[in-house]
Amino acid sequence: DVYKRQVMKKGQPDLTDMRIEMRMASKQLMKEANRAQAKEKKERKKIAELIAKGKREIAQIHAETAIREHNQAISLMRLSAQMEAVEGQLRTAERMSSISATMQRCLPGLQTALSQICLLYT
Repeated sequence: DVYKRQVMKKGQPDLTDMRIEMRMASKQLMKEANRAQAKEKKERKKIAELIAKGKREIAQIHAETAIREHNQAISLMRLSAQMEAVEGQLRTAERMSSISATMQRCLPGLQTALSQICLLYT
């Protein structure tokens, strides 16, 4: 949402907004991964109960579901980690942009100071 508003407003989104969006998306993916892990644990409990009752075919169906939830959780965690990495890169880009802007503002003052120092020594 913030991304869309920024694109409409300026034509290009702000790095800070993009970074926040990435962090929020990463956290959302981790929540989904935790939900998938919880579902997997429930399925495993059902499997144990069904095997104890001798219902192996139904247990096999639940085992397939547990495997699917496990793979889903792993995929979500992997995607979340990638989003966190991109968020870190955006944070670095934001810092570098800030440092560049500061250097550009300081450069004229430094040139003036250097020229005055050179005049003092000549």
